[in-house]
Formats: sequence, C-alpha cells, structure tokens
Amino acid sequence: MVDRYWSSVSRRQVSTGLDVTRFSPRSRTRTAEPIVIDQSAIHRSIASILALLVLGAILACLNAPYFQVEHVVLLRIGEIERVPLTTITSVASVVGQNIFQVSTIDVARQVAQLPGVRRARVLTHLPGTVEIEVEERTPVAIWRTTSGDVMVDDQGVVIAEAAAPTANGAGSDLVVIVDSTGTQVLAGDSIPARIVLAARELIPALGSMGMRIQQVEYSTAGLVVYIDQGVPIILGDTENLNAKIGQLIALRDYSRDQNIQFNLLDIRSPGRPAYRAAQPSPTVPVKSTPTPMPRR
Repeated sequence: MVDRYWSSVSRRQVSTGLDVTRFSPRSRTRTAEPIVIDQSAIHRSIASILALLVLGAILACLNAPYFQVEHVVLLRIGEIERVPLTTITSVASVVGQNIFQVSTIDVARQVAQLPGVRRARVLTHLPGTVEIEVEERTPVAIWRTTSGDVMVDDQGVVIAEAAAPTANGAGSDLVVIVDSTGTQVLAGDSIPARIVLAARELIPALGSMGMRIQQVEYSTAGLVVYIDQGVPIILGDTENLNAKIGQLIALRDYSRDQNIQFNLLDIRSPGRPAYRAAQPSPTVPVKSTPTPMPRR
C-alpha cells in the first residue's frame, strides 16, 4: 500500500519541490508562505537614529559660542534704585555661561538674598540675554544705633546705611527709632518688625490727640516714646497697643482735671498704669520796693 501512495505523486511535483500532503489516496499540493517583515524593528531603528540626532544637536548647542550669555538686562520695580547693577550681575555671575545651562531659579534665589532686594525673577532670551526683574525693598524707618543710622523696611530687614544722619526724621517721612540696647546691626540683619509698625502707628495716633512725639526709643524696657517737654511714656511690648493708647488718653484727661504735671508714664500694663508726678517748682519770693513819694 505504501508503494501505491508514492506512485500517485508525479515526478514533476517532486522535482519542483512542492509540498505534497497526503490526506487520502489522492494527494494535494500547498504553496510556500510569503516572508513577513518585522515592522517594530524598523521603528526602533528609526527612533534610535532620531535620538542620536537630537543628542548631537543638544551637545552642539551646549558648546556653541553663539549661545553664551553676553547681555544682562535689569528691570526694577519701584522708583528708587539702591542695588547697583554691578552688584546684581556679580552675584548672578551669568555672563559667559551657556544660556541653556543657566538655572533661572538659582539665579533668582541668589539675587533675592541681597539686603536691598525683596524678590527677584529671572528670564532667558535666546541667543544670549538674561533678564533680571528686581523688586527692591522700600525703607519705612531709620534705625539709629551707636555706630550710625540704617534704613529698615516694614518687615524689619536692614536695607543699607542711611545716606546722611536724620535729626528726628526732619525733612523725611521715615520714622526715626533710637536703639538704646547697644545692639549693632548690619545690612541684611533683621530687627523686630512689630516695633517699626507700632512706631508708625503711634506717631499719627498721638498727634491726633495733640501730643507731638519728640523721639521713639527701643530700650530694654521695650518701646518708649518721648512727648512734649521730654516726658517718657513706657509702652513695653506692642501687645494691646490700642488699650494702651486709651489708657494714655485717660491719664492725659486726669492730669488736666487735677492740674498735675507728669514726668514719667508707665502703661506697660494697661489695667495698672503708673506715673510719676513732677515736683512743683518752689516759688521765689518777690521783694517789693516802695515807690518814693514825690516831694512837694
């Protein structure tokens, strides 16, 4: 039977290499399958080539002199220029760097650490320009120490030395606060901001009551203000400031009703104020000289 099956295959089919499958006494031929191309391998090759091209372009940009920083543009927010451009550029130190390697966040943080800068923002512009936007601190008070006067802002940050000594704020809208504690402060240091804010509130508040403040002092006892005739008013800390001002009004009215002169007021505890009355000056007897009678 085996010989009969082989005899049914023609010599032409065997010589051409056709696939002959025997399912029955009759044979059937099957053609060879076509070759399938792997498309995913082609896609991976194209992606690798593109990645190499992009990497080469990045390396070329990082090393090209065309993209080196050559210009620094400074934009100021405010009318007063206290921080020189040379100081800002020296702190930022971006000139000569590749613009793609400049970290705008780090540069802005470095510039914001300058005493006169409140906040900063940095932008880059191709091919080689860095823009630094600076908001400078605005002085609101002069802090007077034994070593000199410095300007401070509303946050208590020491901006810089005062340009010239100011006598009790004359000719200026800055509050002068005398520091009698002996503490030395430098640009960039911080002082109690609540003292600065309290002093700025006290001057118009007491001025509306007819009390002219001659001097504001920060001492070991806290905040002290001197009004007319140099009478010190010890306020202490800045807590319950409105209650202390109300106590001061009551003491002023009491002194008028009782005809009492104060030479010290202590209202550190609004519920228990203390005062020291001025001693009345002794009266000097006036020697009267009789008027001579005219002769007749």
